[in-house]
Amino acid sequence: MRAAAFIPIKAYSERVPGKNLRVFCGRPLYQYIIDTGMRLIGMGATTGCYVDTDSDEVAEYARGNGCSVIERLPELAKDTANGNDLLLHHASIASQYDIYCQLFATAPYLKAESIAKCIDAVRFGAHDSAMTVTTERCYCWHNGEPVTYKRGTLPRSQDMEPLVTETTGCYAIHRDAMMASLSRVGYVPCMVEVSREEATDINTEADWQWAEELHWRL
Repeated sequence: MRAAAFIPIKAYSERVPGKNLRVFCGRPLYQYIIDTGMRLIGMGATTGCYVDTDSDEVAEYARGNGCSVIERLPELAKDTANGNDLLLHHASIASQYDIYCQLFATAPYLKAESIAKCIDAVRFGAHDSAMTVTTERCYCWHNGEPVTYKRGTLPRSQDMEPLVTETTGCYAIHRDAMMASLSRVGYVPCMVEVSREEATDINTEADWQWAEELHWRL
């Protein structure tokens, strides 16, 4: 099965202005995920890496490092557009692939090996899609009710059902499942667990500060 990585990187950001182009630990943030995307080709995990952008700077870096560039459509640059909209658009203009992998610039510590695990889960496993996640055994509530345990009980944390959280760093899906679900997540997804460091998702200034501090600890 042929797989390709698709990386949306727009110039505008609402919560952290210009974050994708902002210098992160000595380099613009967008460069980290583009380099990771190209490593996937070197590993044989994908046969293509596409960067969808409205930034000339990002497009120049992407082309200079072997990526194909997709010009961001104005309607897909709006805050109302989401990852599903983007990936369905990418599948419509690059229809030759079996597996579509979506990556994000806000996950600078995500490893190519973890992305490859997501792709392999779709390529070789019984799953139609995959995503990176973290799991945590915690006392979690929602709308006034416990989620991870039953009211009136007090289980040991190690005995609790783990709470699974998408990292929003990597999604992989078979084309047929994407067309059926109109989503980047199919009906039989595989949860690929990653470390807290790899799960870093920069969406606020606090996230940015934590991620920079993490850089010097790694």
